[in-house]
Amino acid sequence: MSGKDYSNSEQARTPMDASGLKPPVSVAALRGPAWIREGLSLWRKSPLNFTAMGLAATLIFVGVQLVPLVGAILALIFWPHLSAGLYLALRHALEDKPVQLGDLLQPFRQPGPLAMLGSTYLVLSIVLMVTVFALMAGQVGMEQLQLWMEPQEGGFDQATLQQVLAELVWPILAGVVLTLLLFMAFAFAPLLVHQHSKKTYEAIGLSFMACLRALPAFILWALCWMGIFMLASLLAVIPVAGGPLYLLFMLVVVVFMTASLYSAYLDLFIRD
Repeated sequence: MSGKDYSNSEQARTPMDASGLKPPVSVAALRGPAWIREGLSLWRKSPLNFTAMGLAATLIFVGVQLVPLVGAILALIFWPHLSAGLYLALRHALEDKPVQLGDLLQPFRQPGPLAMLGSTYLVLSIVLMVTVFALMAGQVGMEQLQLWMEPQEGGFDQATLQQVLAELVWPILAGVVLTLLLFMAFAFAPLLVHQHSKKTYEAIGLSFMACLRALPAFILWALCWMGIFMLASLLAVIPVAGGPLYLLFMLVVVVFMTASLYSAYLDLFIRD
């Protein structure tokens, strides 16, 4: 699909490529929290359907992982299809078109390009895990690392846990940084492949560049989400209703977070 539907007379003055994208631009840091607010507005256009889509996406992703031997691999290869389906539904909501559960499955009709993206994500995820494991082993030695990784009856005691964190602080931080870089590379990639027909390497590069140029906004966006999750965790302590409310939040947040990223995409690639 093309993003040309978004263009208007004012936007036509901004150079766009053949798929309807302009080069990713920098935005003010305060746009980060605004993306969350705008994402909520998009979700509110069809809250029941979006919540159902969040439930369906979660069930599909978890269900695929239950497939013996290859479930986890398949889940990582096909997660971009679910992400692209959510982005498609959000586009329909933005255009005041009906939001349907079938939007979630529409990308599976032409699975090849998104499967290539998912396969790339799988490979990079494995590289990330191997790298972090190697850093940990280099820090404390393979024997000690294997000892810590063995199941402990009753879990780690406080002293051991503090030792693990102290010894592995730098490999853990390296893992966090690498995970964030991976997020930057794939945040918009499913949308760019599905709606703008970008090749895998193009989509990954554009997604990473967009996140890099809007890094202050994404830092505030992430901090706001941390606060939202901390507040939501308080739901779990409410007697009787706490559990169901928290479960409902987790179903809603799948689409809600994607909607905030969709608003970011509009800022970075579409709007003047």
